[in-house]
Amino acid sequence: MAYVVYITDKCKEDAKKHSYEDSLKKIKEDIEQKQTLQSLDTYPADCYSTNKFNYNMRAIVCKKYFIIDNEEYAAIIFVSVTPRSSEEYKKFKDRKHIESKREYHSLYTDKEVEDYIKDQIEKKTIRQKEPLDKNDSAYLDSANSPDYELKNEDLIYESDDWIESMSKETVQYIMSDICSTIEKKVLDGSHDSNYAALSTNNNWEIIYQRHGKNVFLFDMFNIKNSSQNKTYIFDKWNKKISNENETKVFRRAYQQYHILEPEFWYEIEKDPLNNFTLSGEQIEILKSLKGKVAFPLFINGRAGSGKSTILQYLFADYFLRYLSYKDNYDNPPVYLTYNSELLKNAKEQVVKLLLCNAAYKQDQISESTIKEKTETAFKELKKYLASLVQEDMFVERNYINYTLFQKLWQEKYGKSNDAKKKYPAIISWHIIRTYIQGMDSEDYLELEDYEDLDKGNKTVEPETYKLVYDTVWK
Repeated sequence: MAYVVYITDKCKEDAKKHSYEDSLKKIKEDIEQKQTLQSLDTYPADCYSTNKFNYNMRAIVCKKYFIIDNEEYAAIIFVSVTPRSSEEYKKFKDRKHIESKREYHSLYTDKEVEDYIKDQIEKKTIRQKEPLDKNDSAYLDSANSPDYELKNEDLIYESDDWIESMSKETVQYIMSDICSTIEKKVLDGSHDSNYAALSTNNNWEIIYQRHGKNVFLFDMFNIKNSSQNKTYIFDKWNKKISNENETKVFRRAYQQYHILEPEFWYEIEKDPLNNFTLSGEQIEILKSLKGKVAFPLFINGRAGSGKSTILQYLFADYFLRYLSYKDNYDNPPVYLTYNSELLKNAKEQVVKLLLCNAAYKQDQISESTIKEKTETAFKELKKYLASLVQEDMFVERNYINYTLFQKLWQEKYGKSNDAKKKYPAIISWHIIRTYIQGMDSEDYLELEDYEDLDKGNKTVEPETYKLVYDTVWK
């Protein structure tokens, strides 16, 4: 699909009247050359307006789709140019946009827009986005491909009782035997009973249940010292599996292939909060992504909620796919972090996930290959961006983080009770980073632009925004 800009006669007249012709030409070139609508502000019902090329003026835009010779084209129709303070623009913002679209439709006909597109096709002026080649498509769609399967979906779930038992000192001495028994008896599937005695210590049994390909570890049972009946323990947890979603009943889970690497599994069991285990919510998220090309994917949550864990599992998954297509790609997918400490931790976690994954062994990918390729896959965001521009464009000594900003704010406004109340350092930082600098990569967000934002996108009152913009920012 290609974007084609069509400018109505009324819009041309408006542009001439308001000396907006050059801006209109720039917008048209920007959309058609880049094949993106990033220079437009989006409203419901395929309506847009412009703000990047002229501070006081706005172009009102509609989008309509056409099928010509079995190809789809999106006509970006400029219907009007008006001052941002005009009644026309206020009505456009405030009224239902579907009504606006109907009203503006009277300024053009579908036939004249379609004829214009056909004329541009004939003149070969329409720029199409280059399609992905077959290797790129194969890589991105590999989650759906029947020819490549990571086999990561089979899980081991652990109950609260199991986690508590594994933390006891008496169990720490038989960890290797437990791991071996899980691998050889529990995961094997040939063991008929729901009680697996340890190979070297018959006083201990693993109480478990298989459900499909997944395994549920209920508890460790000591035949001599336990005050409970093992049948009671089994029935208690088995009933919970039957009545409720397992991801809500069991505290954590991890892929079964972790058992194949005993040292890695010990690390999981020794730390109840280990980053390699997945909570019920995380499992549901990963399940929902199975078989989908789910980009862009936004993972939101409070600190410590497991965002990084999900990201690392997903990245390890895509990295292994990259390795399976390695003959077609010079560079791996990229994992970006905010600082060097996060970078170090993320790389270590992903490498561990990769090295214990059965898929890399199945595909005969060497450990040295994984470690070599991950060296170029992990990058610190600020340093990576700086490497893409001229060396002297961003000087490190001019970088202001929040700690320095807070110090500078305190020096200038710290003695003002009014400033502390109306625009303290944290609010000033939020407004500058999120809105003034953060909303537009090419320009700063003026007060009027902030007021134009949808209500849901505004987190401070316009008066506070103006105070920060005029006082702290300027």
